Amino acid sequence: MVFLYVTGHDKRELYVLDMPVRGDILTHVATIETVTSGQAIGWDQSMPRVLWSIERSAASVVGSVIPKVELRSEN
Repeated sequence: MVFLYVTGHDKRELYVLDMPVRGDILTHVATIETVTSGQAIGWDQSMPRVLWSIERSAASVVGSVIPKVELRSEN
């Protein structure tokens, strides 16, 4: 499984989508609350699970530790 992490432009949320092996339908897996409104995001390559984002109102860059997300079994 491969996850795609995306944000909108106003809510302080990070959306986790499961990318299909075949086909073209993404599946929403989780919504994670964040401390910024997600105008720009980027994973830190030197620190696992750290996502950097911009808080425009404070003109600052913020690092957040994002919890690991796993698919739940439907059984």
